[in-house]
Amino acid sequence: MKKLLTILSITLLPIIVSYILISEKGFGNLLSRISALHPFWLLAACVSMFMYWMLETFISYGLLKEFGEKRTMLSLFCNTMTGQFFNSITPFSTGGQPAQIYDLNKRVKINTGLSTSIVMIKFIVFQAVLVAYSTFILIFKLKYFTENVSGFAYITLLGFCMDSAVIVLYVFITRSQALGFKVINFFVRVLSKMRIIKNADNFKAKHTAEIDNFYNCHVILKGRRAIWVKTALLTFLQLNCFFIITYFIYLSFGLRGDMTNLLSSQIFVRMVMIIVPTPGASGAAEGAFYLLNKNLFSAENIALAVMVWRIITFYSCLIIGGAVTALPAMVRAVRKKV
Repeated sequence: MKKLLTILSITLLPIIVSYILISEKGFGNLLSRISALHPFWLLAACVSMFMYWMLETFISYGLLKEFGEKRTMLSLFCNTMTGQFFNSITPFSTGGQPAQIYDLNKRVKINTGLSTSIVMIKFIVFQAVLVAYSTFILIFKLKYFTENVSGFAYITLLGFCMDSAVIVLYVFITRSQALGFKVINFFVRVLSKMRIIKNADNFKAKHTAEIDNFYNCHVILKGRRAIWVKTALLTFLQLNCFFIITYFIYLSFGLRGDMTNLLSSQIFVRMVMIIVPTPGASGAAEGAFYLLNKNLFSAENIALAVMVWRIITFYSCLIIGGAVTALPAMVRAVRKKV
């Protein structure tokens, strides 16, 4: 049943969007509108997505090098795409990190402790940079978007709080591992009473293990500020590569406008996506993009813009990541037959 729901949530929405686009003015009109998009800017959007993946690969390479381990960029790129694939098919993007740890250990041949540390360091820094970026955008751009989308502020602030909670928990854990356990136990009790968590023991065991990983990462890297700074700068570039994709799509329509509004809209879309527990935030992503960008793209262009954006930023991860993830199993199957 879970697999069926995942498949439906990932495939149903693009079919609906496609139907709306086609039924609006006919299939021929849709084709003419797609062919009218400027190919240079569409290519720029695709290159930006590729650079988003490559920058994560560079981060993994640099962190492994700091720990005296060297692996090929290709093997680490495959690890990046494995994470992208599992993030795309799991609620709240929770499957990416475990999948990357497993892949680093089994395929890339990095011991479990170091694999866990590398993935957790990337995750911590990503969250920290994202929260800092989001704080800046909330200060300067929240008013602009709340004036255009009613009730929008409450949703984005909830997403911001969820992202910030990870950093707050990390600070707690670095101060005291025991305090981190107490915080987790408190939230487990509250969420259990609210019936949000069904199996409190399993939830507690899983997140207790994550606290151990967080704490071990902090101990390993305590005082090594250069690693954190380098990783943070690369992560900042990585996020900008992702957020600027919408601006390139905007330019492909022949439109010209304020780039900061389009970049900011993607921060807010991300805040909405984080609170929706569907695989790949299906539904929330398309809806948030539509509402936040309809005034920037115009009513005529926004539906097609949603489709192009989702293909580049989500379905590329799903298709390429899925192919990369399945490739080792396919190679093994072929070798057995031979």
